[in-house]
Amino acid sequence: MSSANLLDAYDYIIVGGGTAGLVVASRLSKDLHATVLVIEAGKDHRDDPLVSTPGLLALLCGNDSYDWKFISTPQSGLNNRALSLARGKGLGGSSAINFMHTVYPTAASIDAWLKLGNPGWSYQDLAPYYQKFGTRHAPTDEIRTITRIKRVDDSLSGYGPIQMSYGQGFGVTNSAWMDAHTSLGLKETNDPISGSITGAFQNAASIHPTTKTRSYAASAYYDSQIRQRSNLTVLTEAIVTVKAQREVILAAGTIQSPQILEVSGVGGSKLLDALGIDVILDIPGVGENSQDHAQVCQSYEVKDGIPSIDMFRDQELVGAAIAQYRINGDGPLGTNASKSKKILLDEFVADSSERNVILKELLVEAGAPALSYVTFPGQINTDIKDLTNFSNYTAPAKPENYFTILNALGHPFSRGTCHITSQNIDIPPTIDPGYFKHPVDLEILSRSVMFAEKLMATEPLSSAILAQPNGKRLPETIPSTLEKAKHIVEERVISNMHLCGTCPMMPREDGGVVNNRLLVYGTRNLRIVDASVFPLIPVGNIMTTVYAVAEKAADLIKEDQK
Repeated sequence: MSSANLLDAYDYIIVGGGTAGLVVASRLSKDLHATVLVIEAGKDHRDDPLVSTPGLLALLCGNDSYDWKFISTPQSGLNNRALSLARGKGLGGSSAINFMHTVYPTAASIDAWLKLGNPGWSYQDLAPYYQKFGTRHAPTDEIRTITRIKRVDDSLSGYGPIQMSYGQGFGVTNSAWMDAHTSLGLKETNDPISGSITGAFQNAASIHPTTKTRSYAASAYYDSQIRQRSNLTVLTEAIVTVKAQREVILAAGTIQSPQILEVSGVGGSKLLDALGIDVILDIPGVGENSQDHAQVCQSYEVKDGIPSIDMFRDQELVGAAIAQYRINGDGPLGTNASKSKKILLDEFVADSSERNVILKELLVEAGAPALSYVTFPGQINTDIKDLTNFSNYTAPAKPENYFTILNALGHPFSRGTCHITSQNIDIPPTIDPGYFKHPVDLEILSRSVMFAEKLMATEPLSSAILAQPNGKRLPETIPSTLEKAKHIVEERVISNMHLCGTCPMMPREDGGVVNNRLLVYGTRNLRIVDASVFPLIPVGNIMTTVYAVAEKAADLIKEDQK
């Protein structure tokens, strides 16, 4: 829609048409008497095959058309490496470029939000919204056999617009991965949606089971029927001046929501004064409390005949895969090819702060995972010099075919920041994720690297997949000691693209920016609805929790307008 056709004022103005913003817009515009405007800086990619085709996901991050391409500051805990921090640019936000993992948090990781002073935000309070945002389709008998899926509770599968399904992945890598965990006694204990996640499991993906296309915020919450609503306006690639009659909902994401607040005069007065910005509200917590699931990648050469996306160096194979996908949506382009597991951790660190006491409880809680592992059927190369472009990670730099384990922290203790350096909104903020500022994170992740090595030596994973007897590996160093494992972590950690927490929902005196109604402190009609409000990062991929929070936020907004 052209900005020339805009109304002078709207009941609700949503700044950011990303994962959360489109959820809120869809729900609020169901009231045909309420006018809703969504302003999105990026493009509409709904008809773009790069976005809709699951197997092309590696071509999105690092591409200017789809990714804001933010870069971290050099990280002292990572030998001064700066990292790519990919963020979705366009309708649907990061749900348009992510790896489509629909991994759900543990009940304990959401109950921690309640303990931090947020009434109405227990797992029990949020659980209905995990059902509301999406529909999980049961796997076929064939897929159950290939991927060893055993626990699917249909009562938890939901009824919302995001469509989730199971693919067969890359065959033997899936079955061998699951069987190796069984050999180690790490069996799937519950349906992963249940709030209790331990052992190995095959996660569903946000892929439509029939069309085999990405199901994301723009395709699901702004579909052809919703686009017909005369009271909903979605404006892309534009800067406008317009008034809100009821509320402004800031949904620009973990990096840009605090940026917009600070350039508008909402933030720490010391920073704003230094930049010559008039202080409207002194809220020092803006841009603080940043958290991410730091992850380290270990790649192993696979034997001949084992499927790997590295094979797509061969253009004939690429052509065959495209042809197969066009016929029936099957093959490697119709899947995200990943599987997950969560494991327990028995070690923890003593710390007296309230937030770290709660984190300590999460680490040692019975049945609560402290680490997550995701597999990727190809190489991830972090030995290259330029790590500021995500597309470099998955480029097949080595001639062999590989299988990768990605080890990620579940509950990081380290905290980072995200702050502006200029009054100019076009200048990206300075983003310091603060990896390993707390020493326990390095200790935990280093031990996870050692465990991954043990796992890869376990049958049937070892003999079924790995090139024998001297297959290549990335990195070449074997984590045979804790010191060697720490070296690998410091040299190979990358972002999991799960940054959150920069406008946290907590009491103001504890560094909070929004209250439990998601209203910015000191305001009556400014809310934030995105991952920046997470007070603590939940274990696992955060997309499902962003959707759930946005669904709950829409209900809060409607309640407060009564």
